[in-house]
Amino acid sequence: MSKAYIILIAFLAFMARAGSGGLWIRDFSVVTPERLELTREYAREHYHIDSFVMPFPKVIFIHYTAIASLEESLNYFRPAVIWDDRVYNRRFGRVNVGAHFVVGPGGDVYSLIPPYIMGRHAIGFNHTSIGIENVSRDEGGLTVEQAESNALLIEHLVKNYPSIEFLAGHYEYTDNRLPHYRHFLGKNEKYVPTVKIDPGRPFMEKVRRILKEKHGIVLER
Repeated sequence: MSKAYIILIAFLAFMARAGSGGLWIRDFSVVTPERLELTREYAREHYHIDSFVMPFPKVIFIHYTAIASLEESLNYFRPAVIWDDRVYNRRFGRVNVGAHFVVGPGGDVYSLIPPYIMGRHAIGFNHTSIGIENVSRDEGGLTVEQAESNALLIEHLVKNYPSIEFLAGHYEYTDNRLPHYRHFLGKNEKYVPTVKIDPGRPFMEKVRRILKEKHGIVLER
């Protein structure tokens, strides 16, 4: 049985489970053989891991896309090869940027990459983190529906991946005072994490509050 077939079966099982508990995840897979090989190439360079598989994620990072529309956001993540406009990132890997999930303004959730496959959304943490992108040009465009869906999705992920311990906003990923930072790994010292502001403190506080009050889940930062 091929590795690709095993991945497909596991992904379908994950999607089936996702239909329970009020959460519906729409499929917008960007996974191709080319993307998997480029991800493996990236993992070898930056984590000294010769695999694109991420069996035990530890951290969930929340982002916003900095793109106003859902369609444009999804299509930005679709190609396997990184866009020319990502000048800095292109120097350190050919695989396109991409999180595992995208949440539209109305709260619709789209799955792009299975949670057990590495994405490229947080420098130094892609080997051990799941990324959730929220469609919005900036912090002010994020919606209550997105916060609700983020919390519901996080609950689902925690149930299916008990290795998850931490939840952080992208703006928090370089803060070495926070507990999640113990999982930072960077084998190429030239690839320095950049300052991020997404998705903003108010949105993260809203997600954390909903996650605690409605789902009874508290994760460290």
